[in-house]
Amino acid sequence: MPDNDEFTLSLLTNEDVLAVDQNSIHNKELRAKDGLTVWTADVPNSKDKYIALFNTRDAGPAEVVVAWAELGLAGTHDVRDLWARKDLGAFKDKFSAQIPAHGAGLFRIGNPGCWFYSVAGEKAPPINPAS
Repeated sequence: MPDNDEFTLSLLTNEDVLAVDQNSIHNKELRAKDGLTVWTADVPNSKDKYIALFNTRDAGPAEVVVAWAELGLAGTHDVRDLWARKDLGAFKDKFSAQIPAHGAGLFRIGNPGCWFYSVAGEKAPPINPAS
């Protein structure tokens, strides 16, 4: 790891992403169609969900949409981009992201106004849709 660039090191040490790998449960493919794939997992001891969005197409970005109903959710939920470590705000009934060709996105879905916690148990700032 000493030879990794700063970006790679930030991915390998990202506590939010490590939590998905080390602490998620019920991991499964939700759907795959036309080169767009959605995986989901549950956050233990929480109603939150993880979603991973994949675009395996060869050309251009694609919008990948996940309806909350597909996850057993309804209403409005906060979304955090785990790789970017950025709260994206509140989304009603669904979430979508532009995923580049051969790219992926990793997100945490939570209840409105929730606090997200890192693996170390530190509180992340609350999601604020106005920011």
